[in-house]
Amino acid sequence: MSRKVSKRKSEIIPEKKLSPVVSSRATLEKVQKRSIDMFIPETSSADSKNCASKNLSSDDVPIVYTCGVLHVEGNEKKYVKAGCGVYWPHEQGLGIGRRYNFYPITLVRCQLQAIIDALQQAVNQNYRNIVLRTDCVSFLVHHSRQWLKANGSYVRYHDQYLRIMDLCKDIKVKFQPANDRVALSQAEALAENGVCLPIPSRRSQKKMYDSKTSNATGVKCSL
Repeated sequence: MSRKVSKRKSEIIPEKKLSPVVSSRATLEKVQKRSIDMFIPETSSADSKNCASKNLSSDDVPIVYTCGVLHVEGNEKKYVKAGCGVYWPHEQGLGIGRRYNFYPITLVRCQLQAIIDALQQAVNQNYRNIVLRTDCVSFLVHHSRQWLKANGSYVRYHDQYLRIMDLCKDIKVKFQPANDRVALSQAEALAENGVCLPIPSRRSQKKMYDSKTSNATGVKCSL
């Protein structure tokens, strides 16, 4: 990482600044304009079409896109609905969208959960390597710093980060920003569909949140 990146403040995107309808794609584009050199370049849509298998990397590694969306409703903006979307361009049948209902419900938590869902799917599919392209700018920034602030304390949502690291023990993952607008829009559409789903039962929520922490040693993640 360059010195320019290391001087950036290690802060999660403040949830209090969210508009009534938050577009994670717009958030990603806004941050990338301010810090375009902080990300690793990724394959464009045109380049992807030239691969032997569509939306596989040049090494035939599956690519997955993740997205989280958040809607704030009501006169006092107290009613919050959120969804997570996972889109696999090479295997669209694996795409999922579901409602996120763990409190506090924030955009970053939704985005992190989408990453968790994608990694869990990759493990279930016995993939050894994947490229995960996410709309979660906070993850891309803080993952390179082991989820630590400048003062040595943990960034918020450390429990979800540990779950991500736990899943990365079983698979080699390269994280990149989701710059492909077409693919990201598909993941966002799945997340929007998830917002419309009923609130998960307590049993489903417990299953979703089991094994959320880990000592996260020996992982194979990279930026």
